[in-house]
Amino acid sequence: MGTHSTRFRSTYDWQQDSPVGAVVNAVSRASGTDPMALPPLYRAVDPDALDGLVAADDRSADHDLRVTFRFAGYAVTVTGTGVVELFEDSEHSEKSGESEESTAG
Repeated sequence: MGTHSTRFRSTYDWQQDSPVGAVVNAVSRASGTDPMALPPLYRAVDPDALDGLVAADDRSADHDLRVTFRFAGYAVTVTGTGVVELFEDSEHSEKSGESEESTAG
């Protein structure tokens, strides 16, 4: 199993921000990568399902909600309380052929 170290944490208001947009924004900021250069999020998680689960109208049930998945070299956790946490995903980096980071030279 891979190890995870905290890389980035940000808080959003799900009544104003879409969880999908928040994930893309957070990964873009943490990695210094243009959002359009990131791999498609739908390869990691169903965007409609993520938005539906996290931005649900009934807030009383969402406080314990945590959705975790791998995306663009990070383990991403999105909570019902508006937190997006990114952890460097060494397991992903070691086993994936995705080109979220390429080093030439």
